[in-house]
Amino acid sequence: MKCEKCGEIDQFSHLSGGGGAEMWRCDNCGAVYNANPFGIEYVCAWEDYACSDMFPPPVNPPETERKIKESKLKKAIETPVGEDTMSKINCAVTVVLINDEKVGLIRRDKDDTLGGLLTAAGGKIEIEDGVPIEGVKYFPVEYAAIREVKEETGIVLTYDDISYFCSLILPNNRVVMSFYAKTDEYSDKVVYLAEKEVVTSDELVPGMKTELLMMLHLLKERKEEKKRIMEYLI
Repeated sequence: MKCEKCGEIDQFSHLSGGGGAEMWRCDNCGAVYNANPFGIEYVCAWEDYACSDMFPPPVNPPETERKIKESKLKKAIETPVGEDTMSKINCAVTVVLINDEKVGLIRRDKDDTLGGLLTAAGGKIEIEDGVPIEGVKYFPVEYAAIREVKEETGIVLTYDDISYFCSLILPNNRVVMSFYAKTDEYSDKVVYLAEKEVVTSDELVPGMKTELLMMLHLLKERKEEKKRIMEYLI
């Protein structure tokens, strides 16, 4: 006899069913089976008893539970990462560079969509950005942001340079996490704009102007707040 729930074969315990009915329970998963009137096959009745204390599922010994967890973790670690997994990481990062109250952007390649326009450095989080922690890969978005800025501008940032600004969801369901980073480094690949230039520019990708103005407004507020605190302390 094979359990339809877990696939275990001939690992059943006999139960006393009401009215003389023949009942069996899987020793592996606890699924309960009733013999049909003709005695030819067994019908799984687990759903009927799942919420009942009448036939509770068996409890594995601690050593067995430990081996099951180790097996699942080993399988998760050794499972190769393929294109299907890659396609599930639908998250990107962007970084606006801040230098002397100016915003630093990059110009998109002419062959790209919206080629020639200015946008923030950034890109999609890659599988290589994953950091193994206790056998599981985590994807710190700051690491991806640092990598993208270095690849596209040559400027090297640290975690302390980066500050979170906001998150956006695009029509293709991609989540974009927006950061800004204060840096004194310059690069010939970066175009710096003052606030007035942002307002009048017609070279920004759609949505970039609003994001930059909101970001500059936030930075001004934080600067004023810091100034008030310092004046109070003095």
